[in-house]
Amino acid sequence: MANENAVMNNNENLNEDSFELDDLEALNDKLEIELEAELADLELLKEERDKIGNPDALSKVVIDEVWKQFTNQIGLDVTEESLIQKYDRENPETYDEVATTIMQDKKYRDANNKIREKHGRGILKDEYTGKNLGENDKANLDHTVSRKEIYENTRRKQANIKTEVLANKDENLNATNESLNKSKGAKSVDDYNKNSEQREKDLRKQNEHANKKIDESNMSETDKKNAREKNDKRLQDKLDADPNLMKKVDKKARRAINQEIYKGVAKETAKKAGHDALKVMSIQALSAMLKEIMNALVRYFKSKKKSLTNFMDEMKKAFKNFCSKIRSFIESGAKSVGGTIITEIF
Repeated sequence: MANENAVMNNNENLNEDSFELDDLEALNDKLEIELEAELADLELLKEERDKIGNPDALSKVVIDEVWKQFTNQIGLDVTEESLIQKYDRENPETYDEVATTIMQDKKYRDANNKIREKHGRGILKDEYTGKNLGENDKANLDHTVSRKEIYENTRRKQANIKTEVLANKDENLNATNESLNKSKGAKSVDDYNKNSEQREKDLRKQNEHANKKIDESNMSETDKKNAREKNDKRLQDKLDADPNLMKKVDKKARRAINQEIYKGVAKETAKKAGHDALKVMSIQALSAMLKEIMNALVRYFKSKKKSLTNFMDEMKKAFKNFCSKIRSFIESGAKSVGGTIITEIF
């Protein structure tokens, strides 16, 4: 029995030894992997240390950080951006949003109230037909140059003008009958009057089809007669459109809109040119100051004698050199920029 126990104990010991050996091998592999990773990190740290210890490399790190802080603090965009891109960035808007804004604009509401008042007094003229709008006529206020066309005008964006400002100019808001207004829709006057003969044929055909449906309905003869008269009236309102009158009104509206755009483009272009010039001067001034400071730092780190006095002497020299250079920028009209650069750098 004792011999059996001894054999069993020996087997257990063998199993334990076997387990420990496998475990040690796995642990060894794991340690080798971790050691390689640590050595790699140490290599990176050594590279970073060498870079930081190198005065020339350190100056590049400092310059990069100063550039980053400077552009953030001064708010001067050093990238190129067109006037259209600037407008789109500052005015994230969809056409549906703009179309609603135009109709809710005070100028549009005031103009609409004005034509209603004239209509009530029987003195409202249809600008597209030249006729007076009678008591039974439905009067509409049309944007001669459509809201959509103005919205999509890239020159408007260059001028930094909101769509509603141009769409609701007095010259662009014109009274007409409801049928003609709906028929014109968002088309330009030129597009609407294009192929006028074919358009008239199509309108008459549509009216005949509508009257035929009335005749085939179960309405009373009186109701049929009234319905046909309304259809015929709507058709005539559309046919009464005078192409020459419409062109005249359109020309007046476009002249007013374009004049506003031209003024805006000139103003924004001049402003951008001034901003770009200021940007160039700022960058030149900043570069000059950075160069002087970095040269002073490099001289200090390379010197055998590193003391606070030595450091301050180098900085004084750098600032003195910079001040002599910044004077030219200030004399060029960039006084505020010169002050800002000095403040932000320090």
